[in-house]
Amino acid sequence: MNVRYSCGFLVLPHSVASSPFSVDYRMHSLTAYTNRGSCVLPGEVTDNIIDHLHADTETLRATALVSWAWLPSSQHHLFYITRCQCTAPGKGFAEFVAWSSSAQYALAHIMILLIIEGNFTERNSGDTKRPEVFVQDVEIVMERLTSLVGLTIRGVTLTSRVPAGELYRPAKHGTLNLLIIWMVTTVDSAFYPVFHLLSLFTKIDHLSVNNLECAWISELATVSSSGLAPPIEDAPEVDALSVVSVDPEGRWSGHRCMVHLFRHIHPRWKLKRLEMVISGVPLQDVLSDFLPDCDATLSCLCINAAVYVLANMIAQAEGRTPGLWPVPSLRGCCCLQTLELSIHVARGTALTGRSGEAFMRKCFERTLILSSEILLATPPTLRKVEITFKAEDDYDDDSLRLAELPEWSRLDDALCVLGEDVEVVCLMARGIEAVYNGHAHHAFCAQYCGMDKETEERIALLKKVLPMTQASGRLRFQLFSVA
Repeated sequence: MNVRYSCGFLVLPHSVASSPFSVDYRMHSLTAYTNRGSCVLPGEVTDNIIDHLHADTETLRATALVSWAWLPSSQHHLFYITRCQCTAPGKGFAEFVAWSSSAQYALAHIMILLIIEGNFTERNSGDTKRPEVFVQDVEIVMERLTSLVGLTIRGVTLTSRVPAGELYRPAKHGTLNLLIIWMVTTVDSAFYPVFHLLSLFTKIDHLSVNNLECAWISELATVSSSGLAPPIEDAPEVDALSVVSVDPEGRWSGHRCMVHLFRHIHPRWKLKRLEMVISGVPLQDVLSDFLPDCDATLSCLCINAAVYVLANMIAQAEGRTPGLWPVPSLRGCCCLQTLELSIHVARGTALTGRSGEAFMRKCFERTLILSSEILLATPPTLRKVEITFKAEDDYDDDSLRLAELPEWSRLDDALCVLGEDVEVVCLMARGIEAVYNGHAHHAFCAQYCGMDKETEERIALLKKVLPMTQASGRLRFQLFSVA
């Protein structure tokens, strides 16, 4: 079998229960051990020991063979995060479905399921045919995974055996804490397979749609033929929504599908957390699609300022916009308590050499300005500001000299204007994935690490460029990396 089922981001061991000798051996071993009069450790002690081995797959495979008493804790960690890695067309999720029909020993322990394409990377997206995953197969698996709280589908083609426009009302499977749809393409570039997937659940605490590769056509005839004419029913409740669409070539409009769903769903989503990272669209337009309808419920808003600044600067260079995009007011968000901002150096532009460095410096200047203006547009209910910095960014680089920018004082002033009641947390993110996909650290328990020497130097520099906030005693730092 070419499919790899793995857990904890490591290769999943073969079933200990499937071994023809494992059960008799364990029972004989335990009986012999206790008959010799040796001390048997209390269950809570062995459970704590096994808990410390949660990331050591090889050792957990061994502890699972010791005795019946050790088996549940070992299996809990072995299968907690299970990965179905679809390595070839026809050798993927369908086989996982077949495996789940006979793997009763494992199903109750699977809390997070990852369905991913084995050779997937965002860089070669679209270069190769992606394996298909049918929504109806996911439905079968959901019936068996009674403990599931998180589902990630990444780098595959999502399709449905129910044609577009036909009624699909599957059995609901309760609440899912997190659903991530990441770099997924759909059959015929249509949105209805995604909607069929969402229809499997009664409630999704956090829905994340990251670079959905499908096209949205807003004509009424097309919308009706897809079964998405308003009002849209049979969709789950959603508390938190993250939509990321960073498509430099402008091929896909999957984020517009989510806007349509939000506007016409019944009953309406009462979002408590919103994250929108949409390149090529003004921030004001992005927020206007959502904020008027969730002003009274939204408690956390996430904005990646660098994405909107970069798109604006490119639009200016191409003559598509005369100046900076306006900053929308957030005063109407009467329940907003947390604002999450991302500030990092925008790299990878088409410009190189000195012009490239000048472009990045200008982009960073405007990112600081936009972040400052967003802070000044917040309501008085705000109690916490989280600013994510990329740990690898060198603000003291000789060529960019970002630490010398006067716009830092503008950000410092804005943070002080918020008042003494607002906590300021600077998150030092390892890797650009942690910056663009901050929701991932909520999903897979970002490792809040101790500060290394390089990060401590960055923190010392940030304290220097934000002196008034630092002097107020409200500035804290954390380092995290996505597991």
